[in-house]
Amino acid sequence: MVLAVGGSDPAPAVADVARIAVRDLPGPAPAALPGGTLLDVQVGEITFPDWRRLGWRASGVRRTTVDGRDVTTVEYRRGGQRIGYAIVDESALDEPATATRSVRRGVVYRGLRVDGQATVTWRRAGRTCVLAGDAAPAELLRLASWRDGGSLVY
Repeated sequence: MVLAVGGSDPAPAVADVARIAVRDLPGPAPAALPGGTLLDVQVGEITFPDWRRLGWRASGVRRTTVDGRDVTTVEYRRGGQRIGYAIVDESALDEPATATRSVRRGVVYRGLRVDGQATVTWRRAGRTCVLAGDAAPAELLRLASWRDGGSLVY
């Protein structure tokens, strides 16, 4: 499945989270947990994935707030590419009306552009996740929908 990225008018809160996801991260790279599929960074019951076997290395972590909500972002790098995976800790944000919709294994993913950056947003365990950065939209969708054979909480 290919995700077509369309629109340029995302809901303000999702756009704000996408902008944070691609900012420079001051914190150190998070450690990988035993087993090779998860990082030692968590938001509620959601643990960030370790995408090393998919070619992406976690390179930093940041905790901040957007519109009064706590947001945790992990940055990943592959070669010269950089992406940020942000999870909003609280009830889900409104979904952007202009985003392109894709469904994988029952999860709805929405693709859009924020300040020229490809962005995918979806919900995990009732929280908003935002993945944005230098990668192609199809790559962001592949990463966002990766479940490691079902071991990730959705």
